[in-house]
Amino acid sequence: MYHSFKDNLTKNRMKTNNMWTRTMAVLIALMTAATTWAYVTEQFTIDGVMYQVTSETPNKEVTVFLTDLDNPPVDLTIPSTVSKTDFEDNIVEYSVTSISSNAFEDCSSLTSVSIPYGVKTIEQRAFRYCTGLKSINIPSSITEIGREAFQGCTGLKNVTIGSGVTSIDRDAFKDCENVEEVICYADASQLEWNDYHCNDFKASKATMCYVYDPSAYKDKWSKGNTNDVNVTFDKCYKLTIAGTRVTEKNKADILGDGAASYDPSTNTLTLSKDITTDAERIVSNFLSDMKIVVAANVKLESNATGPFVNLLEFYAT
Repeated sequence: MYHSFKDNLTKNRMKTNNMWTRTMAVLIALMTAATTWAYVTEQFTIDGVMYQVTSETPNKEVTVFLTDLDNPPVDLTIPSTVSKTDFEDNIVEYSVTSISSNAFEDCSSLTSVSIPYGVKTIEQRAFRYCTGLKSINIPSSITEIGREAFQGCTGLKNVTIGSGVTSIDRDAFKDCENVEEVICYADASQLEWNDYHCNDFKASKATMCYVYDPSAYKDKWSKGNTNDVNVTFDKCYKLTIAGTRVTEKNKADILGDGAASYDPSTNTLTLSKDITTDAERIVSNFLSDMKIVVAANVKLESNATGPFVNLLEFYAT
């Protein structure tokens, strides 16, 4: 078949254009990837705490990356969201979804930390050797507690583990020898708790761990072998009085002053004296058909302020 010079020229131009288009597409992809990488690793500091961007799409997320040990926090409230200004002077809001490895390691001045709902992971060694930390409340949004996350937190007295936790890695609470009480709301069937060589908390299982279903925990982690968790499991109830969870140990005198008691055999809460608290709830109940007996002239008062103050709160049906 005969082809003119013009036909050949047209074909060559088409080939050149196609090569140029493909080359530009590759360059744009590389530039976009580089830009995205730059955004994702960007760091910024607010109130002495450094955050690192971990995601721009589909969600804008950051991790708590590092604290300034030259100006360390004492009472820290981690925000659920943080904002920064981008290169076009737009204010961009990010969700705080994790606490990164070594973020607060050796921060001995830290005495309290409030972790917001929305944080999903506490990574390895995040709070290691925070010797001044007195208690930790792990919200139900968190699913993973990393290796050695709280190792050497010798000031810890109380630990609360939220219902969403499915993984506690080895040595997470190693050398936390002064912890007196752990309350764990996690489902035993969904939880992997790797207490390597059974050395978390106090020696000889002297730390009490209160759970809703002690038999399920004992069947999994109280077998007298290296898979055990170094605690003694006992029962807690779905009932809180003035911020104190009712347990098998404290049920006869919940607040330690004779003001409140709970009898599980009759599912009865008795309030015998006045109760004044800083907690938002005097009674927070998830038990079905619980009876409350209140002595004459008993007063219930909360010093808390805000829209969530409610002296009696019932969720059970």
